[in-house]
Amino acid sequence: MSFGVATDFFSKVLYRSERRAVKPLRFRFSAVIQTVLILLIMLSSAESFAAAASAEPCINCGIIPQESLDKGITPEGFDELNTNNEFKDIKPEEVGKGRSILKQKENKEQSPAPPPSPSKPEESLFERYISDSSALEVSTKLKPFGYDLFNNAIVNSSQDLPVASDYIIGPDDEINILVWGRINGQYTLTVSREGMIHFPNIGPINVSGMTFEEMKKAVTRRVKNIIGTEISITMGRLRSIQVFVLGEVKKPGAYTVSAMSTLTNALMLSGGPTGIGSLRKVELKRDSKTVIKMDFYDLLLTGDKSKDLRLHNGDVIFVPTVGSLVGIAGNIKRPAVYELTNISDLASTLELAGGIIPTAYTQRIEVERFEGNEKRIVIDINAKDTKAAGRFKLQDGDLVKITAINEKDVNAIFLHGNVKRPGKYEIKAGMRLKDILKNESDLASETHLEYGLIKRLRPPNMEPELMPFNLRKLFSGVQGENLPLASQDSIYVFSEWFFREKPKVTIEGEVRCSTENGMVPVTADKGDSEDSAGEKKTGKEVRYKRCDFELQKNFTIKDLILLAGGATKDASFEEFELYRTDPGTKIVNTMKLNLAKAMESDTANNILLKEQDRVVVHSVREMSPKQFVMIKGEVTRPGNYEYASNWRVSDLVFAAGNLLESAFFEEAEIASGVVEGRKSYNINYRKINLGKAMAGDPAHNVALRPHDSLYVKKIPEWKEEMFVSITGEVVFPGQYLIKKGETLSSVIERAGGYTDRAYLKGVVFTRESVRLLQQKNIDEAINRFEQKLLMHSSESMQKALAPDEAKQLQGVADQRMALMTKLRAAKAIGRISINLDTLERFKGSVYDMALEEGDSLVIPDRPDQIQVIGSVHNQTAFVYDPKATMSSYIKKSGGLTRDAEKKDIYVLKVDGTALGYSSGWSGIKWDSSLKSWTTNSLMAQRLDPGDTIVVPEKLDKIAWLKETKDLTQILYQIAVTAGVLLVAF
Repeated sequence: MSFGVATDFFSKVLYRSERRAVKPLRFRFSAVIQTVLILLIMLSSAESFAAAASAEPCINCGIIPQESLDKGITPEGFDELNTNNEFKDIKPEEVGKGRSILKQKENKEQSPAPPPSPSKPEESLFERYISDSSALEVSTKLKPFGYDLFNNAIVNSSQDLPVASDYIIGPDDEINILVWGRINGQYTLTVSREGMIHFPNIGPINVSGMTFEEMKKAVTRRVKNIIGTEISITMGRLRSIQVFVLGEVKKPGAYTVSAMSTLTNALMLSGGPTGIGSLRKVELKRDSKTVIKMDFYDLLLTGDKSKDLRLHNGDVIFVPTVGSLVGIAGNIKRPAVYELTNISDLASTLELAGGIIPTAYTQRIEVERFEGNEKRIVIDINAKDTKAAGRFKLQDGDLVKITAINEKDVNAIFLHGNVKRPGKYEIKAGMRLKDILKNESDLASETHLEYGLIKRLRPPNMEPELMPFNLRKLFSGVQGENLPLASQDSIYVFSEWFFREKPKVTIEGEVRCSTENGMVPVTADKGDSEDSAGEKKTGKEVRYKRCDFELQKNFTIKDLILLAGGATKDASFEEFELYRTDPGTKIVNTMKLNLAKAMESDTANNILLKEQDRVVVHSVREMSPKQFVMIKGEVTRPGNYEYASNWRVSDLVFAAGNLLESAFFEEAEIASGVVEGRKSYNINYRKINLGKAMAGDPAHNVALRPHDSLYVKKIPEWKEEMFVSITGEVVFPGQYLIKKGETLSSVIERAGGYTDRAYLKGVVFTRESVRLLQQKNIDEAINRFEQKLLMHSSESMQKALAPDEAKQLQGVADQRMALMTKLRAAKAIGRISINLDTLERFKGSVYDMALEEGDSLVIPDRPDQIQVIGSVHNQTAFVYDPKATMSSYIKKSGGLTRDAEKKDIYVLKVDGTALGYSSGWSGIKWDSSLKSWTTNSLMAQRLDPGDTIVVPEKLDKIAWLKETKDLTQILYQIAVTAGVLLVAF
């Protein structure tokens, strides 16, 4: 299924499901069907996507295009083209195409022909234009200038700031006065509401309305009247004032600030202007008059704070709506949206934005304008003409775009690749290739001398032209290779590894392969595995590593081993293997050499390596592998341990961390494998006394052999703790630790016995093993029922002819699915019905059973209701009446409905049993459980508190259930075994 088809089908499914959702359904299960359909569609779509992805290589995903491989570019060369900025303007196919052109030219063995005709452009002219986004694209994502000042602004308290000399003294200000000389003292005086301070021994002094400097002089004069007294005056806690910040601010309202606060402080407290609030016309109103209008651009652009006046009590700061707005985008120092206070020309607005930057193309500045609320126009301005920029007046809503200079360096050629000095070079008249690449000294090492490439863009369409050359012939003086150069040419010189894979050698086995030594990991061969450390593990459990290294000049076996980190401690210094591959036939031959002599630089063994050589260093364990013994059971660290020839049982136990407290000392078991005649392997068992073995008795502390297994047994029934739960009406409810075989009556006694509110008929006893068995029976019954429904649905759908009939059958199928969901929601609780009695009579009875781990007993208090559910007119609960019969409770519920199935009525007893209609004689009989004479009629039965009467519905009222005659039996079974009340209809 294609993605488009799947999407269309998905939409139709959702549409139909939405339409079905508004219809009243008895079983709303359509969501499940929808979910299944959607999952199938998604899976199908995912397969389509996977197939599409596998059909074409993904260059950006690191997959090498087939055309690049066909042109002989190696993976290293392909990575270099994709990652090195030197090659950003050339494509792998162009490199390959240039090589093909050079090969054709060399095969013809002719003098250099005129440059080949321009190749077909790989991309359109427009695509090449937009590839230089810095020149053609101007981002119009502009922020209003200056509003960042108020983002996350933190306004510090003005109490800690120095008091200015022009600060106006007012009520509630504190004045600190220190006097010394004839009178010594320190006073903190508060200005009263009348503007007075009361100076001890001097009297009141009126300071209200004075500046801080004037107040100091006035107080000093009064104090100086006291001969020989000096005075120091400072301000203490300053008074608070209330100001109002209104208009287009984020949090308008009244603010209490320090009397030292300014207009800016209050505006920051309010969060600053909104998006439509002005920054250039903020008004400070005092006594119904505008004191000043502050332009925050003066503060932001020049640091001028002269209009940031100190606030007075009752001042109003008003922020009007913003004025004319223009946007300046592109190659300007501060791209943003600016507010204009009056009609501004383009030149002054560009200066407001910080001025243009050197990359700006000023010959054409684009202005987008909304004209007369009718249309949008574009105006081009030549800003090199300063008079024209000064004459052009901007309007509200103008967007000024300043693009970058689009031309590249007009007098340059570009040298890229495997050279010592890549970069730009000035083009001069008559310049040729050899003026840039004079000789091999200009090249970096490992340069591919057989091929270089010039890429030239031919005007007017700037189509690429490829001009290959041979560096070796160029330096040899072949005239035809010294090509003439033109402006904007790009010269590419390649490494020899662009077209030939680097030669490598491999070493594996008992070497360290340290990553610090330049190790390149190699994936393990198929059939082998790797552990968490990346080490390779063969079927013989011999662990070794494998890694590749680049083949260097005069590279010997000793060099390779040292580069790989040296041999491991398990390395065999006898024979090792060298696998050599013939480059032509690919036939592999092997040589056996001596590692010790090779490391001593013996020329016969320390030979020079060739490409694709593989060295294998063997382990001494291959001749004498490690041997192990095993210990399991009651020890601290069970597991495998390397075998030591003098080990005995006590040594292995000590190595395993010694015995646990639960270890059984009387007996342990040793299993030994014996190979007989190298034809069969048999296991023999020995039993020893572990206690005597640990004491050193040689008869039990026997010597171990390789691969022996020692099993330390556990003391029987060691700490096999079992807990049961008893809750409800017992004296001490909770969890109790029991011993094996302890009975229910014993735990009840330990719990203090019953309380006087215990209702013994309603006890609930559950057991986990019984719950699992009950759940299994329920699931099997539901599965059988589901198979019948599915079989019947399949047959019905096959017989459906008309669309309406098929749609009706689909609705029936949905109802069946809903029924199955409801049935599967019933979970068994593992209840066992027991008759609990007084402890004297219950102890030793058939119900006084042995307990198991996890058993639970709940003894409720006496309920006071009888519940009636199902096909009655009023499903409800009634107060228990000891004289009332089942028939009377049904009458109280309004009686049976027309669809009630009378013969299937049953009672779910409070003790977990169920009582239904019985067949046979309906006379009077003694009911031992009720301990009274009763009739055999169900309707005449007297019920117990907590019983529930269940009245099922007739199945033949539902057409699709006529064939499922055993549904009532299934519901009945679930109700009894699950301990739930389940009415399907």
